[in-house]
Amino acid sequence: LKDLTVGRVWDAQLNIYEKEIMSVVSAAQGENSLQEFLKEIKAIWVAFELKLVPFHNKTNLIQNWDDLFAQAAEHITQLTAMKGSPFYKTFEEEATTWEEKLFKIRDVFEEWNEVQRRWVYL
Repeated sequence: LKDLTVGRVWDAQLNIYEKEIMSVVSAAQGENSLQEFLKEIKAIWVAFELKLVPFHNKTNLIQNWDDLFAQAAEHITQLTAMKGSPFYKTFEEEATTWEEKLFKIRDVFEEWNEVQRRWVYL
């Protein structure tokens, strides 16, 4: 097919295949939505900045724990909900990797937060 005109589209009587076309469009939209969500997660976590504040001119402490934990919890919840999508299988490996990363991030920083809290009170 070299030339595509509206007239040729009309002549193809695509209305006969409306259900099939709508099914393909729906699947593409669903997959695109999941793909964009995974891109968003990556963009947020690659750029997530830990806010450091000086402590007694000795060291810096992380200040934005609440933001970090809230963002991790939100993304973990969304990734879990994503599993209910009929289009999940296409992105299962990437989604599972992100879910594992976020659980690790949460666990490591919970421990770090506890150590930092105890150290401050020494």
